Amino acid sequence: TCASEDALRQLAAGRVVLDLGTGGRALLAVMAARAGASRVYALESNAEACEAARRTVAELGLQQVIEVLEGYSTEQPALPEPPSLLVHEILGEVAGCEGAARCVADAHARLLAPGAVAVPASARSLCAPCSWPSGEYWASLPNPVLSPPPGAALKLPRFPREATLAPAPSA
Repeated sequence: TCASEDALRQLAAGRVVLDLGTGGRALLAVMAARAGASRVYALESNAEACEAARRTVAELGLQQVIEVLEGYSTEQPALPEPPSLLVHEILGEVAGCEGAARCVADAHARLLAPGAVAVPASARSLCAPCSWPSGEYWASLPNPVLSPPPGAALKLPRFPREATLAPAPSA
């Protein structure tokens, strides 16, 4: 968030900004507006988060700069002014798991001004092999856990075997 805020301080002044997945607090949209953006279009697909974002913008008195729009960016018709700055935080735990690459590419193709800048401009995920604790571990914790967190497996079918850091566990 600090890196995004620093980037917006440098880039947003006088620009039209598009915020993909603004969320209920419209955090990046607010940062862009406070950094001097002339207009911010804040898109949010979740209806409840969209309403919360509208309340946030109104409470901060920024409705003259920020317009909160409900819907998916990939279904958004052309905006009244093509933004020259794209901001988002739709990366997820693994970069891109929330569809960022598709959304950003679509925004560049359909919604943004030619040569528009994106923050972030890129992302990457680093992985390390690990094992998930057994149920006995969770039961032994001093503060009870109602249910252990779900384990997740990341499947990378085209990942080169020579790049692995440890052998796969035997079944």
